[in-house]
Amino acid sequence: MKLIIAIIQDADNDRVSAALTDEKYRVTFIASTGGFLRSGRSTLLIGTEEDRVARA
Repeated sequence: MKLIIAIIQDADNDRVSAALTDEKYRVTFIASTGGFLRSGRSTLLIGTEEDRVARA
């Protein structure tokens, strides 16, 4: 089992999370802030098997 930590823009969260769960990935979302102008970010924790990491 592998853990992928992905930091994305809030605007992309619903689309990315839905695509991952449709492909049967385990996804946990954490709201976060920081970076340029303290804009909203989403941190996704994605659990997957090693052979599915590249596809995720």
